[in-house]
Amino acid sequence: MSVSDTPVGDGSVTRSRDRELIATTSSLVEFLRDVALARRRRILDVDEHDTVLWLDELPTEVAVDVDAGPGETLFSVSRVRAEAPPEPPAVLTNWLDKDALRDSSAPSPVLKAKGPAWVVVEQPDGTPGTRVMVVPREEAPDVGRAFESWLPVWQAWAARDRRAVPFRRWYTALAGAAHLVAQQEDQYELVLGTGLLAWRSPAGTQVRNHILTTRLIAVVDGEADAVRVVVDPEAVTRVQDRELLDGEPRFDAARVEAVHDQVRDDAVVAPLVDGQPLVKQWAERALDDDTPFLTEWSPMSRGETGGEVRFAPAVVLRRRERASLIGYYDAMLQALRGPRAQAPLGLAQLVTAMEASERLAWLAEDGAASGEVLGADPLFPLPANPEQMRIMDRLRANNGVVVQGPPGTGKTHTIANLMSALLAQGQRVLVTSQKAQALRVLRDKLPPEVAKLCVSVTDLDRGGSAELEGSVKAMSNRHANFDPVAHEDEVARSQQRRADLTARVDSLTDQVRALREAELTVHPAVATGYAGTLGDIARRLRAAADRLGWMPVPMPDTSAAPALDRAEAGELVRLLAGQSPERLARTHQRLVDVSDWPSADEVRRLVLAEQAARAAAQQGSTDVSRRLDGADAAELRTLQSEVDSARQAATLLGLAADAPAWPSSDWAVRAIT
Repeated sequence: MSVSDTPVGDGSVTRSRDRELIATTSSLVEFLRDVALARRRRILDVDEHDTVLWLDELPTEVAVDVDAGPGETLFSVSRVRAEAPPEPPAVLTNWLDKDALRDSSAPSPVLKAKGPAWVVVEQPDGTPGTRVMVVPREEAPDVGRAFESWLPVWQAWAARDRRAVPFRRWYTALAGAAHLVAQQEDQYELVLGTGLLAWRSPAGTQVRNHILTTRLIAVVDGEADAVRVVVDPEAVTRVQDRELLDGEPRFDAARVEAVHDQVRDDAVVAPLVDGQPLVKQWAERALDDDTPFLTEWSPMSRGETGGEVRFAPAVVLRRRERASLIGYYDAMLQALRGPRAQAPLGLAQLVTAMEASERLAWLAEDGAASGEVLGADPLFPLPANPEQMRIMDRLRANNGVVVQGPPGTGKTHTIANLMSALLAQGQRVLVTSQKAQALRVLRDKLPPEVAKLCVSVTDLDRGGSAELEGSVKAMSNRHANFDPVAHEDEVARSQQRRADLTARVDSLTDQVRALREAELTVHPAVATGYAGTLGDIARRLRAAADRLGWMPVPMPDTSAAPALDRAEAGELVRLLAGQSPERLARTHQRLVDVSDWPSADEVRRLVLAEQAARAAAQQGSTDVSRRLDGADAAELRTLQSEVDSARQAATLLGLAADAPAWPSSDWAVRAIT
């Protein structure tokens, strides 16, 4: 159907106040409430939850801040590494149970009745010897003495380990809870339970669970090597008596409505302090049976169901309740009642056919911004492809768009662009997600200037509080330092720069369009066989590149005189046609410049000098020189080195360098010669 300009009912041009549509919408909400109620599993015993840690069992060294409120640390548990038990002496090998050695809760390991020991035996040759045998403990006195000597060392270790066990148990449980909630935050939560009710109904229903719960956050502090338990900054204390006792004839919810009102009015700031008077008030009024209130922190055992309420605070890891969801449905049903009730568009469009025009009119009637606020050219900080632009076009003409696709297809990229464009138009944007990880990825996609303005109220155990504080500070600083005149100047400069860039884009687009059009133009023959589009001509040239590649490209200036005349060109063609491989190889040779050659007189002088040198060498030759005449340079260098070594050795012996001058009477000369 299409929306009419005629007012409907109470002046509305839409069906938002149509009684029949409101009734149908109410039926949908009631159905959803019944489904949530049917899927809810009522847990009557707190020990049925995944993890329950009673605060009275905390190590005595751990201090609990009873005044801790939202965002403050309730307590912190340090990580204590396990210490291995002391090794028993070798003589006690196989006399002690290995598991018993690691059990620090026992007063002492127990020696076995029998074990191995060295025993003196007679050997086959009659001489005494020793060998290992299993003997009773009474026959191995050295085992008893070694055990008594080692036992104090083990007991000292056991005392240390017993003190460390509670730390390890609490740290492991809290660190595991922190990891589980971080990974499955939509399914699990960590709460502080106070006001433990132990009661058995006349029908036999046993209840042992807390009346009040407050959200907690477990933070693994790597620097301090500890787990901190923090009261949720958005701490909302809930009264869960109705989830436990609805339908019980001895329970009257009206009598404790005042307790619910105080909790809704944020009367609980520090749950360990403010919760006690509320629990006491509840215990005095809720049930027909007498249920005295005790301030004790220790819980009653599972068998005690005689009717009692203890404060008994505990850290509880549990699956998220559906009670809050049911509460939301109840609030929606309340809003859909009465003469001024109005059906919300989000639900109404699920129960009746509705055209886009009516949905947009419905939003306008509620004062919502139109999709046209994006404008014809939205301000996107990130690149946008045609598919993403189509999403924006659809958003202008409808109240919502579903974008679906596998990871990596640009959904977060598109949301970042849309958020930035809406913020640029002065709009506020709310982003919700089932998991906080998706919000962190989206925030990282945003420009830094925009990301600083994002207020994150989720994932507080992963630094969300610091991000929230940083966002608030950034907005406060911008507001404090805001200069309207400078801001207008910056806006004007940015708009001018954007206009210049837009004009540049338009110019480049026109150039690209002209080039594409030129590619499609069919040209007449520019030479024999070369006609058609530029692409056709280019492909023809590429095919003939091997044959015609010698031609200069681009063609030289035709106004200059050619390098060859007609006759020379013909001669060149004739020579090229008759060339052989030998002639082709000589094309790489070059003539030596005659001026570089020596003159005839200079050659004659060099020849005469060579002849004279040879004659002089023959006249002064000796037997040694004639023997050396055929030696090459390497051999001569070797001989010269040997001669130098011999002369150096003779000098060390006190002999002259010239051998003929050596005295024959010298003993060294006689030894050498």
